Amino acid sequence: MLYEILRRTGTYRIIQRANELRYLKRRIEFYKTFLAQGQLAFDIGANMGNRTNVFARLGCKVVAVEPQKNVFEYCKDVSETNHRSSA
Repeated sequence: MLYEILRRTGTYRIIQRANELRYLKRRIEFYKTFLAQGQLAFDIGANMGNRTNVFARLGCKVVAVEPQKNVFEYCKDVSETNHRSSA
């Protein structure tokens, strides 16, 4: 019931986005201890590109590999939308 109310009012998406941003920030903090701007980073089995996004935000040159065609297409679209690179 509460879920449906939050969903209908758009509040659920706001909460979900806030959680995604907190998660992104934690990943950036973690990976910046290993990676520096300009370094080459590989994301093998990139899936939805969560780590690819983090690596790119850290200023790394990223090589992302995803064997599932439909997931690869999604990552490609996101990458091109963010002007980070091309697939």
